Amino acid sequence: MPPSFESDRLNLYSFAKLEQIPEGQRVEIDGLKSEEHSELNSKRGGSVLKSYLQIHEENDSGCIIALNEDTVLGFVEFIVQYPVITITYLVVAKQFRRRGVATVLYNRLIEVCGTNHPTARRENPRIDSFALPGDLAAKSFFESVGSKGNLIIMSKSLDG
Repeated sequence: MPPSFESDRLNLYSFAKLEQIPEGQRVEIDGLKSEEHSELNSKRGGSVLKSYLQIHEENDSGCIIALNEDTVLGFVEFIVQYPVITITYLVVAKQFRRRGVATVLYNRLIEVCGTNHPTARRENPRIDSFALPGDLAAKSFFESVGSKGNLIIMSKSLDG
């Protein structure tokens, strides 16, 4: 197994708005997002999640990017509407998965929007995230950082 990335070996950059991300990194993030979207097509619940994510893309999102030198290893995109911080994307490039990058990003999100944010000290915030049925990697990750399943969305297509 490849070595883990510790937070001191990664450069983490936080952006209040996606438009602030430098163009080169934005292109890499869009590529990772595109891969994630194509994987969603084949997963149960993927089309429902894609619809939900498209609705949320209209909101102002923040982003934290993990870089090693000039390479984007992963990113977390989120919406803050206190007391709820919603993760819309937490994506790590395939070649860097299972090396601690997602945990470092998640912990930085807590630092930026949770425990160190003045509003958070008053409002007892929570982080909401998504895991598709059968996506054991996502479910296991979110459980490993203390999340609990609180909602199941039941859907029925009406087009036939």
